Amino acid sequence: MATLKNYYKVLELETFADADTIKAAYRRLARKYHPDLNKDNVAAEEKFKRINEAYDYLSDSSRKAIYDQSLKQMSQKKVKKEKATSQKSQSQKSPPPQKKAQTKSPEHPPKPQAEEPASSTPIHELFESFLKKGFGTEESAQHKRQGTKKPKDTKSSGVFKPKSAVKRGEDISVETNITPLEAEQGVIKTVNVQHNEFCRHCSGTGKVSGSSCSTCHGEKIVTRLKKIDVRIPVGVKQGSKVRVSGEGGRGKNGGEDGDLFLNISIAVDPSLRIDGANVYCEVTISITEAVLGAELDVPTLNGPVKMTVPPNTSSGKVFRLKGMGVQHGGVKGDEFVTVNITSPDSLSDREKELFEELAKIQEEKKRK
Repeated sequence: MATLKNYYKVLELETFADADTIKAAYRRLARKYHPDLNKDNVAAEEKFKRINEAYDYLSDSSRKAIYDQSLKQMSQKKVKKEKATSQKSQSQKSPPPQKKAQTKSPEHPPKPQAEEPASSTPIHELFESFLKKGFGTEESAQHKRQGTKKPKDTKSSGVFKPKSAVKRGEDISVETNITPLEAEQGVIKTVNVQHNEFCRHCSGTGKVSGSSCSTCHGEKIVTRLKKIDVRIPVGVKQGSKVRVSGEGGRGKNGGEDGDLFLNISIAVDPSLRIDGANVYCEVTISITEAVLGAELDVPTLNGPVKMTVPPNTSSGKVFRLKGMGVQHGGVKGDEFVTVNITSPDSLSDREKELFEELAKIQEEKKRK
């Protein structure tokens, strides 16, 4: 009875280990048995090839799911067969002694069949009903069983071949805008990243029932939009980069995946000026607001806030909004608001009369 290659055993893992554990084991073993570190060591080179083969399957979620399911099915079949064999053995009666003595051994007794080692059975001979690409064809399996070589001009959909070079996946950069308050307090941002992955519809073969896959159009790879929640740390600065390990481009030939980088841009109201921990801005009020007082909407890093301007406010007066600055050197700054008074561009006749009357009143006050 042929069995699946135990890829978990190759990576020195418990069966059905999770993705993070698989990746960590692969990196550890790949470094240990890498050909560059084991010159002229044939055993290490072969081990490195098996490690890459194992990681190639187990690092792909769709292949791993099929592989795990096959392991479970084969385990169940083995248990059922052993149970049936045991029941059959118990039901058979022992032959009488005299008959047993008369029984002759056949001239060519059948040889006991031992179970083939897991490492000697290519996975393609057992997975063909699930995946064709990346596993052998029936023809290639037949040549191997008969001990013959396949003609050179015969095309094969590919028994797994050790890949020549391990290549790390590309890094991905995403522009991310946050508010000053989010930069100060930290925030979780959801970003959309385009990922290339094996087509699940055809299991990365490019074909379904002999025809080109309608999902990937025979490309074997599809681009999907993946949503990733990223924690932006407290106190992040303009132009900072936040790194998310392993969420970049997919590695090749067992190489590790690239990283995702968020390029931080802090959106600040253009009317605000930051100097150290403090924030500065200017607002304009009318003469009547200056005389009578007013309540204004003042821009801050956290959005507009209400600020009261008392009556008889003079132009150039500075108001302080405590704690509305930024965190700098362990100190939270303030916001300083300068009030400027503007004169009207034009006045109606009635407005002129009122201003003239006000001027007379002011003149009378000076004389007293």
